Amino acid sequence: MNIFDSNNILKEISIKDDLTIVIITHNRKEFLCLLIDSLAAAFTKYSDLNCDIVFCVNGKDQLTDQYLKEVNNKLDPLHTQIITLDKPATPAEARNIAMIGVHSEWVMFLDDDVEIPPDLFNNFKKLVNSDPQACLWGGPNLTPDSSTVVQKKIGWLLQSYLVTGPLSCRYKLNNIEALECKGTYFSLCNMFVKTQDFKAILFNTTLKTAEENELIYRFAQNNKKMKTSDLLYVWHYRRSSIAHFLAQIKNYGFGRGQLIYNGMMSKSNQALILILICMLLFFLIRFPVLSMTIGFFWVAAIFVNLAFDFRFKQNSVSDVLLPLRLWFNYFVGIIKGLSSSYRVSKL
Repeated sequence: MNIFDSNNILKEISIKDDLTIVIITHNRKEFLCLLIDSLAAAFTKYSDLNCDIVFCVNGKDQLTDQYLKEVNNKLDPLHTQIITLDKPATPAEARNIAMIGVHSEWVMFLDDDVEIPPDLFNNFKKLVNSDPQACLWGGPNLTPDSSTVVQKKIGWLLQSYLVTGPLSCRYKLNNIEALECKGTYFSLCNMFVKTQDFKAILFNTTLKTAEENELIYRFAQNNKKMKTSDLLYVWHYRRSSIAHFLAQIKNYGFGRGQLIYNGMMSKSNQALILILICMLLFFLIRFPVLSMTIGFFWVAAIFVNLAFDFRFKQNSVSDVLLPLRLWFNYFVGIIKGLSSSYRVSKL
């Protein structure tokens, strides 16, 4: 196991394997343990894949550093690297740093709070062989069965079309074995990208979130083939509290706001979001009580909440306004992302 600090991160390492897994982590050892256990099980089941793992500890974190040293035997015979940054970077920058020494054919970006199924790499290899032209593969991230009621509630909201619209397909199985698409289905917590194509673009380090969306838009502009498959699903642990979840949603909106301001989104997506913002502002000015808008959203929120209660037999009447709070936080995040980008452009 090779260990690097931020003074040595530019050192090139010659690696030529099928796949490199890049994992950014910081102060989340409990989740990281679950991920590494699932990786070890997957590699045991599918040992024909030549694979390396790069862990990037995004800031000082002695506990995680020590743990990663101790798990070397568990991941043997994989070539494992650790990069420890002296100061936290944006997730996009940390992933770019982790990619410096990577020369494998494919890179897989994994969040540190996911678990992978044992057949994931076997399925990936089969899908790649079925379509060598695809440069990006992804799959849904599902809420684990062992989740708390709060986490299941969050997962339910994310996979509900009434709440997240077309993005809901990222959080549930969609009965898709292989489908070419342009971005709606992809999440960076579980994404395979051809290294050569990625290094030609890299993540935009100025983005707070949504760096994968900007990458996908640029792939689409260059007519790169991107595909999704249910066979590449992972389990993704949701936030432990509603407050943390809403903060996450606000960050998502912030990244979208940055993309909108800098013209990084497709014109259709830009137009849709700007229309929604203009509609909301119009109702705020023209109808202070927002009777029509609130009426629609209120019905949607109640329906989603009742569906959750029926599915999990949980009494969660107190969360009936949660979809409204999600939309509000996302909207606030977009406005903040737009505002921040404007201020930066004027410096």
